[in-house]
Amino acid sequence: MQILNDANLGKFGEPLTDITTASQWFCAKFPSIAKIRGAPFLENSSMSEGFTVTNPVAPNFDFFAACLGGESGHEVIYWGQECMFYYLEPIENCYYPVPDNKLGDLMRGWFVRCAQEMQKEINVYHLFITFRSDQVIKSIVERAKSVLLASEDFFSPTSPYQRKNGIEVHERLARVFVEKCLVANPSELVLVAPAYEKYIKLARERDLAPIKRSQFKEILKPLIRERFNAGLRCDLVVNGRYQVGWKGVGLNLDAALN
Repeated sequence: MQILNDANLGKFGEPLTDITTASQWFCAKFPSIAKIRGAPFLENSSMSEGFTVTNPVAPNFDFFAACLGGESGHEVIYWGQECMFYYLEPIENCYYPVPDNKLGDLMRGWFVRCAQEMQKEINVYHLFITFRSDQVIKSIVERAKSVLLASEDFFSPTSPYQRKNGIEVHERLARVFVEKCLVANPSELVLVAPAYEKYIKLARERDLAPIKRSQFKEILKPLIRERFNAGLRCDLVVNGRYQVGWKGVGLNLDAALN
């Protein structure tokens, strides 16, 4: 273990740097968050064997909650409508759900990495033990639910953000479906059942998981009212039976969405 006695190396064999405290280490990794949320730790200093030893004694929960969202922001968000965290997959540019404990493990990893790269003047006990405890980690993740809370329209049909197989993907496709597959025609009517069959075929062509007919109907109601000023009716008679659909609107079964 001679390497640990090298004056040019830190406690774990890492080269010494100008960073002398745990707060400075995290500030270097997340500079914009530090400017907004303040210092990562409450720290105190003491003399030991002629050296000043810095000891991080308490974490700033707001700072570390924001770190879970990434330095650039929106890498992880909390969506209150589903009480769920989502992380951004950069290759697909799509959000996936992530459980709370995974974010806790990420935070534990940051504390270990900080401790590993700290120099000889840093007391790493709290970084390794105290701050990685369930109590502290759960407090950080819980604070992240407010710090990383996204707006209600974050995953809306008109938003640039989308989830994997989120309902907003169908809302976007349904809007295109209404514009390209439906036409205004006073002498025609479109029923929910055939419209749903056409839509599901289009969704499958795009590798989208199908939605229920009831969901499809609720998505289409405001779109058709907006475009054709027609409301959903339950008194349409077809072949002697009452059917549900829209009057004054026709369905183009041959239409394709490119």
